[in-house]
This record gives sequence, structure tokens and C-alpha cells, in this order.
Amino acid sequence: MPTLTLRVTAAELAEVRRRARVKGKNVSAYVRGSILPPKSPAARPRIIRDKATGSLTLKHPAGTPAITSELVRAILADFP
Repeated sequence: MPTLTLRVTAAELAEVRRRARVKGKNVSAYVRGSILPPKSPAARPRIIRDKATGSLTLKHPAGTPAITSELVRAILADFP
């Protein structure tokens, strides 16, 4: 993993270490969490019952592409 180096005073370093300790993180995780946007958790599909057929199916979360038979075939095409 690449390394990011920055210059801080001894007092600033002590404060960063203190804040990381309070959050229960190491300095690297604390700084990453402070400067990068939060990662949103992956939305999970829900199991629903189709009203027309009564069969169980997956409902994909809003904003995610639907899983189609064609997509599954393409994904599995290179599978040994």
C-alpha cells in the first residue's frame, strides 16, 4: 500500500494520536476516515413474493442494475 507523508508539529501529532485512540482506531484508519468521504454500505437485494405468480424473487435496490439472465451468462462465460 502506498504511503502518504505529511508534516505536523509534535502537539498536532499528539492530538491526532489522542483522537484516533478515542475512536478506537489506529492513526492511519483515523486519518483516512477523516479526510475521505464515507463508503456507503452496499445495498442488499430483498426477497419478495411476486404478486402475479406467488414465487419468491429478488428485488434489486434502487440505483443498482437488475441482474438478468444475460448478465449471469456473461459472468459465467469465463468460469472454468
